[in-house]
Amino acid sequence: MIFAIATLLLSGVMAKPGGAPGCIINETVITTGMGPQTPTLGYTIKSTVSGPNTMTFTVVNPNRQDFQGILMYVANSANRKIRLGKFTSMDMKKFKFQNATTCQKQGVTGDPSATVTHAIPARVGLNTTFTWTGTAEEMNGKDNNLFAVIASLDPGATGKAKWQIVPPVKLHDDADGHNHEGHGSTGGTGGSSGTGGSTGGSGSTGTGTSSQASQTAISEGYSSTMTFAGGLTAFLFALL
Repeated sequence: MIFAIATLLLSGVMAKPGGAPGCIINETVITTGMGPQTPTLGYTIKSTVSGPNTMTFTVVNPNRQDFQGILMYVANSANRKIRLGKFTSMDMKKFKFQNATTCQKQGVTGDPSATVTHAIPARVGLNTTFTWTGTAEEMNGKDNNLFAVIASLDPGATGKAKWQIVPPVKLHDDADGHNHEGHGSTGGTGGSSGTGGSTGGSGSTGTGTSSQASQTAISEGYSSTMTFAGGLTAFLFALL
């Protein structure tokens, strides 16, 4: 039964150009359906303290002008099913809050506005911002991070999109009010490294581009095939 469901998903039967059908990022299953992620995509998320217990997150990339798919949430590294805070401002024509029932079925708890995905398959320009608000405890809690996965086709390309799990952004690192980007990962352990991976990641100052090798710390239990406009397979988020 599990194999049959996976086969249907991988064949593109469950096309979801209007958002990820799940709530949890699963690196292993994405890799199974889409092939390895592409660390050189260069996506990072810059964070800025923009108010009391409030963060503004901005998608940036020195190599590209846009992106197409996203799944994003704030949680503690120890349990990503417990979502923290909520997103209070974003372009609601291009993004949406994940379906609450879908999240509940996966055992995800938290505010219905705590998980964001794309609402349309169109390309979205960089410097797109998302505002998140939490409690003081959530804002300053150790190992509370923004987790995200982003996917996009190359300009003019068809077929499967390239994808990248964005380096986690630590909330408590931003208490000084400075801009930061996600920290690099030492591929395979999900650990944080001041120098990042092969492409030279962000250290404590959050500058540069982070490598995104294997982030096993982000792998959890959901994923499923989505396609963008034109029937192009884009991004995997499948329940197994």
